Amino acid sequence: MLFLDILDSAKSAHLQQYTSEWWRPENELQQRSIIDMARAEMMARILYGETIALSNNQATDSVAWMLNAPSFCGLDTPWEPVSVAFSGVQPASPADSIKEILVKYFTDHSFKLSSWIGLDDKQKEKVAKNLTKADMPNFQNMFVGVIDSMFDQQLADILNQQADGLQVFYEYLTNNRARQVSIAARDVGNQLWPRLLALKDDPRGIQASILDQMRIAATPEKVEFRSSLYGALAAVISDNDERNRVRTFIDRYYNEKMGLSVADGNGVFSTTNFDTETSLIEDSLIELTADKYNGEEGLLGKVVLEVSPDPLKNFIKWDDFVAVLKDQDFRKSALALRKKTMEYSNLKPGDPWYDRKYRLWYGQAYDALNAHHELLANTLGQGIVQKGSGIRMYFGPGLLTAASGILGSLVGGNSVEHIIYSFICGMVGYLSAEIMKDRIQPSIKTINTTGSLRTRLKDSVKLKDYRELQKK
Repeated sequence: MLFLDILDSAKSAHLQQYTSEWWRPENELQQRSIIDMARAEMMARILYGETIALSNNQATDSVAWMLNAPSFCGLDTPWEPVSVAFSGVQPASPADSIKEILVKYFTDHSFKLSSWIGLDDKQKEKVAKNLTKADMPNFQNMFVGVIDSMFDQQLADILNQQADGLQVFYEYLTNNRARQVSIAARDVGNQLWPRLLALKDDPRGIQASILDQMRIAATPEKVEFRSSLYGALAAVISDNDERNRVRTFIDRYYNEKMGLSVADGNGVFSTTNFDTETSLIEDSLIELTADKYNGEEGLLGKVVLEVSPDPLKNFIKWDDFVAVLKDQDFRKSALALRKKTMEYSNLKPGDPWYDRKYRLWYGQAYDALNAHHELLANTLGQGIVQKGSGIRMYFGPGLLTAASGILGSLVGGNSVEHIIYSFICGMVGYLSAEIMKDRIQPSIKTINTTGSLRTRLKDSVKLKDYRELQKK
């Protein structure tokens, strides 16, 4: 199971225009970029046999998850595409868990919600009442009598879409109760504040005086709560750039704590905030600083496959993604790769044969990944040609980036095809050429498409460096 911090509720929260909270995305483009990137990351991970593990926060308060839930909960895969690790609840069923979490959200008026916004305390209490009306909740009815007269109809529509996503997720958990889609999260104790304290002696970290003030403002009892630290930041730091820089460390360490609890640290963590005004160099420097203070738990480096969703997000349509998941050869290959990557967790540095076992595993994992690249490229390429479409593909709807011109030039009407067809016509005559064209053209297109896909897949999904994965 894999934790993705891009599904963090704060990253894709609704905009500052709806509330006065400083930590929200500044504009719709920034929020949309995060939602689309989350979709691309999930698609890529599932294509390579992963299960996405959600936390309480992600499952019930993340815009990026709830708007994408209807798509991903309907996937047909031989493994669980999505799971959730519930924390702090003692439910009899997943439905009870979701209901219990949401009732707590809407009755605790001090709780800062990322996605359920635009409601006053009285409206929140009405939502909680709707949720507890029936033993088996219908989340699509949670806003009945609450937002009917909401002034901002666009926001009302989004809240209803989120409720729809929550209902689909609940039904997914209920229908798959026999599978490992709902587990208990692990209690990992204090992780967030100790990690922040480790930064006080680093010139690129956080000043000790600021940490002292934050501790007082948040109160010592709440320094493990991110919302309390957000409030403390607003009180302690007035400079917006510096406040956002410190917030980046808070988000990083909060999500690493969640990753430990949900997936035993097996997660993808980033300091990138998708703010176009933020320098990539600055993001990288923060990343390096944050990474220096990973403890003995080994929060990073446990993910075998490294995915770059940005180049991937422009190149597979949702229909192609769903179709390839049903292909039997693809399923066998993905399950073999999944099994091989999962074997990594069984490698123990204390084993006297560890080095030998690691070398053997790494070679087998490398071969399994390349075989899966090849099969995936072939399967996708054949499907594209059979449908008569070009390689103008992208990950999911709502993406603004145009399809790759290079890939597009390799399919349909390129100069190489024209030369081949002219040669055939000159040799065997018009009628024969048309017959051969019908047979040869799909092969030419498939070869070109498959090669382009294979290259893009290998560039986008890689086995992590041998030394990086090697356990001490």
